[in-house]
Amino acid sequence: MLKKHFFDPDFKFASKELIKFLSVSKFNNYNCLDIPSGNGRNIYLLSKYFNKVIGVDINKTYLDEIELNKGKYKSKNISTIQNDILEEISLDFKQFDFICISHFYNRLFFNYLETKINSGVILYIETPTCRGCNYLELPTESELNLFLESFNILKIKKNICGSEGNIVKSISFTAILEKK
Repeated sequence: MLKKHFFDPDFKFASKELIKFLSVSKFNNYNCLDIPSGNGRNIYLLSKYFNKVIGVDINKTYLDEIELNKGKYKSKNISTIQNDILEEISLDFKQFDFICISHFYNRLFFNYLETKINSGVILYIETPTCRGCNYLELPTESELNLFLESFNILKIKKNICGSEGNIVKSISFTAILEKK
């Protein structure tokens, strides 16, 4: 079942780490990609800090809802694109200075993204939590470390999702990274 966006003018349900980071950063003339944008949990917050925000999601219902709610948030700088992010995306990633990836992790997508972005781009990544079967899709510690080699770590918080003895099965994480 799709989760409907509800009006959140104080951004109480936006990512707390994202709010903290944006509140001390200067991105006024920069462009942002929110991928996957989902039902708009973070996109309206992002629109307050960036010149242009593009939201990408596979779900047309979510994107229609984002478009419908732009007026409530006075967010004229948001546009949306329907695309399966696990497929080729016809988007110039080099136009973005900041990329927000929330509640999503896919190793192939992250590897693809890493090759498409410029150095200096800031990534905000918040993977799903360890609840339910999410841990099956999250990276192992070695996969995460391999991915992180291409980035300067500005901040990272890791949660171990399960282990057998000394072997960590997977890690959920929130990170703010800068592409080297």
